[in-house]
Amino acid sequence: MDTIKSGIIAFDTSLHTSAAVTAEALQHALEDPNKIFWIHCDLSDGPYLKKMLKNLQINDILNEFINDSSTMPRSDDSETSLTLKIQAPNELDPVLKSKDSYRTLIVHLTSQYCLTLADGDIPALQEFALNYEKSLRFAHTPCFILFLILDNILNDYAQVLYVFETASDEMDFSMRASHSNQYHRVNKVKKDVLKSKRYVSAIRDILMRISGRKIAVVSDHCRKSLLELYNHSQVIVSEADSIREILNGVLDQIDNSLIFRMSETMKVLTAFAAIFLPLTLITGIYGMNFKSIPELEWEYGYLWALGLLLVCGLSLFFYFKRKHWF
Repeated sequence: MDTIKSGIIAFDTSLHTSAAVTAEALQHALEDPNKIFWIHCDLSDGPYLKKMLKNLQINDILNEFINDSSTMPRSDDSETSLTLKIQAPNELDPVLKSKDSYRTLIVHLTSQYCLTLADGDIPALQEFALNYEKSLRFAHTPCFILFLILDNILNDYAQVLYVFETASDEMDFSMRASHSNQYHRVNKVKKDVLKSKRYVSAIRDILMRISGRKIAVVSDHCRKSLLELYNHSQVIVSEADSIREILNGVLDQIDNSLIFRMSETMKVLTAFAAIFLPLTLITGIYGMNFKSIPELEWEYGYLWALGLLLVCGLSLFFYFKRKHWF
């Protein structure tokens, strides 16, 4: 997908058309009651962001959201606006990826526009930018922009969790087949699944509050649509729980495999210790400094001792071999 740059799209609610608008023309365009706007600002584009915040006369709460470096999702609503801070998937195939798979998205919704702010590309925004023309018939209030973006985010989380589920199944089959130690890989996937669940749960809680309360900038029709997204998020959270159970089962298999290998190793060590124990006993006896030991003066005493060691050692070796201790 193409990179989403800072810009403004105006939607005409009467003609169901869309067109790009410059930052300089925004103030005049906002006076048209038949138009609503999607305004996107890349947080790395400082001059554009500063200009937009000044033109829109943004309240202090949005500035607080922008300056907050925490990844904790938040929401705030007033009589004139609704502000959300959520985590969106940044990588739709995140298994064992070294980079962060999530990116912060800030959404500021009013009765005239939906402002989105992100530091870099987010697949959900790219998807909206490519396909919003298919949904122009729903463009009555800026809330349709919020709905479509949240819908894309939840779909992306569903796709990410599908990737995790596939990876979990592969690791499960691999463990059953080879009993190899894959602790690092399993723990990486499990950590990302739990992170995805935490972020989706936060979006679910936000959707529950939005759809269950009367907010001025959210219409009744949009509230019903957001309720459907809430139900979708519930399904995704349940799916994350199922994947976590699979991964816990894989970790249990790894633990059992390690315990089995350790027990097999201990069996081998115990067998060899048992073999050398009587040999040590024999050499200890004949190594004592007593003159009355009969075999000391015997011509074949040395060969007798070596033969006794050999017989005891081989007897115990074949005994444990027969018992499959090694």
